[in-house]
Amino acid sequence: MSRIYDFIVEHIKTSKDCSKMVSVIVLNYISLSNFKLDEKAQNVQVEQSYSVKYTKYIIANKHNPTVKFFFCNGMGEEGSIFWFRIRIMKL
Repeated sequence: MSRIYDFIVEHIKTSKDCSKMVSVIVLNYISLSNFKLDEKAQNVQVEQSYSVKYTKYIIANKHNPTVKFFFCNGMGEEGSIFWFRIRIMKL
């Protein structure tokens, strides 16, 4: 599932036409690896609520920087397994 997330982020960053992209994407998955913040992330905010770490940020499209997407990644850890709930919204 993390590969799908990576593909979506790459498409958001590089698509020449974001007009047909859905306005909200929600992913839930479990992974053995921790979350890696994209190098193009802007306005990064990290919050901790009980056992969940939330990372909120914005990524702009490289062809049209006025097209931006808001990401909210919720991550919890149980031993060596990480679970994610990711919400992506077109701004």
